[in-house]
Amino acid sequence: MLLELLIGAFIGIPGVIGIATWRLLRHRLEDDFHRLRARAAKDLKFRQLDDRDAALRGPLDELHVRTDQLGTLGFVALGDLVDDDQAVPTRWFVDAERTTFAMFGIANHRLGGMMVSYDPERAFITAVPRTPKLAAPSSIVRSDVVQTTSFADMFAKHRQVVDRATSILRVDDIDQAVGAVLTIRARSRAWRDAQPEAALLDADVQSYLGRDYQHRGPWLKRRLARAIPTAKVVSGLR
Repeated sequence: MLLELLIGAFIGIPGVIGIATWRLLRHRLEDDFHRLRARAAKDLKFRQLDDRDAALRGPLDELHVRTDQLGTLGFVALGDLVDDDQAVPTRWFVDAERTTFAMFGIANHRLGGMMVSYDPERAFITAVPRTPKLAAPSSIVRSDVVQTTSFADMFAKHRQVVDRATSILRVDDIDQAVGAVLTIRARSRAWRDAQPEAALLDADVQSYLGRDYQHRGPWLKRRLARAIPTAKVVSGLR
């Protein structure tokens, strides 16, 4: 803080405010990144809604309204579950061909979720992300769409990739859909665990920052590497 005051004597109050804003952004970036990494290392747990979830009824009703359009695309609702870690209600669907399932959740009125198809080796994911993402293996073929994308356009984009694939596995119920998500996540965790820490840190920062990587990436990696003794030299991903 003393440094900001000394600099402020030369650059004035607007400059001090700018520095303070950057400090806040810096801490937020670090906190969010650590939170994402901690969640990536956790087991996902979904459960049926019960009496503990009275506060989620409002978001769940909103979720039903906002995902109603999926019915016009041939999707059928499989059921509602709760992401137990984040207490986010999720609704699950499967398309008419039973080759694409979808899950969507809502938090703070922001919709997030994904459409998923998979074969024995790969997963094809089209997502509406609520948060930045971390690095994933090449066996996960993922593309993102913005919040304003219609479900029709999202499904069309998903099908462009899936229609070129073979051996897509069938999903008939919510247990199979959840099992697929858990299998995809387990493969991703195994891949992440096998990477050199420095290389994984670099890949995570690139994925997390996206277009800002060139600008903020070197700084963020230096900050984060202090807490990771093995992240000394960046080596290639496996």
